[in-house]
Amino acid sequence: MPKKNNHELDRNMGFFAAFSIGTGTMIGAGIFVLPKIAISNAGPAVILSFLLGGLISLATTGMIFVAYLGIAKMAAISEEVKNPGKNLPRAFISSVIFVTLLYLGVMFVINGLLPFDEVVSTNSPLLDAAEFLAGKVGFVAMIIAGFFATVSTANAALLSSSRFPFAMGPGLIMIILFFYLVL
Repeated sequence: MPKKNNHELDRNMGFFAAFSIGTGTMIGAGIFVLPKIAISNAGPAVILSFLLGGLISLATTGMIFVAYLGIAKMAAISEEVKNPGKNLPRAFISSVIFVTLLYLGVMFVINGLLPFDEVVSTNSPLLDAAEFLAGKVGFVAMIIAGFFATVSTANAALLSSSRFPFAMGPGLIMIILFFYLVL
């Protein structure tokens, strides 16, 4: 077995790991915050805006708004993905499709269950919709889901943000930047 270079990361993440990081971040970053803001501004047309956001995100593979933030997280961990030429494009595209469909479903449910005035006046339309559908059990289940979505987002942020200094290390970029800023 060849000696491993200390400046390389293990390629131990497959498609599902990359997909999970992107999808988890996109869900956790916006699904509990964006419905009220988006519906307040666009009304029921918010469904179309999320659909267009997902399609544009697929076309540009960039961040359209915070709901699709997971794309950047997947790019940051790309060095660790097994067979990145195959797994990263599949993970990017399938994450955006999955999250777009999830957001569309959430917007359909919120718009279908709650009156517009109630959505605009509440801070948590997703919790209100869950409580409407399943009572206190639905309310508590959604709070637990929100907790795990937040933890997932934080985990992906920690994982991906730690890769940038590592990537700058071999070329002495960090040392040069440090001396430039200090001197």
